[in-house]
Formats: sequence, structure tokens, C-alpha cells
Amino acid sequence: QGYSSIASEMYYQLDGNKPDAVILSVGGGGLLNGVVQGLQHVGWVDVPIVAMETEGADSFAAACKNRELVTLPDITRLVDNNYCVYDSQGLVTQVINTP
Repeated sequence: QGYSSIASEMYYQLDGNKPDAVILSVGGGGLLNGVVQGLQHVGWVDVPIVAMETEGADSFAAACKNRELVTLPDITRLVDNNYCVYDSQGLVTQVINTP
């Protein structure tokens, strides 16, 4: 199950009550992608997700803006273990196809 199990854990700890939002960081997109899948699994498709990433290593923001997979030319900030010059194609496709 990987990261998708986070949503199941939230569901059980919140006794099925939806959170107002889910806030998480984005590196290569694996955590975000898993949480989105998990929220779908527990029926919380309308829960907003606030995804943040480091300025200068913001490949997800660039992909959302361009509505396609983007490879950054370089990482322009010193970041520690939470960056990627591109995100997963599956995540970008999912975001593009979500209203």
C-alpha cells in the first residue's frame, strides 16, 4: 500500500470524519500520489490537498503550471533529501485530469 495507507490511518484515527485539508510536502511526487490514491480509497475525494515544495526545486509547481511533465534544468537551492528535477508522470497526469 505504501503512502496510500496514510489516508486509511487518518480515516481510522479521525473515526471517519473528514479533515478540512491535508498538507504535505512534495519531492518527486510519491507521497502526494500515494495520499491522493488513499483519499480516493476511503471516499474522501473532495478533501483539499495543500502540496508544498522548496522554491528552486519546484518541479511539481512547474508541471502544474505547464500542465505537462517538466524537467528542471537545475536545482537552484540547497535542499536536504527532498527534491527532484522532475516528478512522476502518473502524478502530473492525475493533476492535469483533476478538475
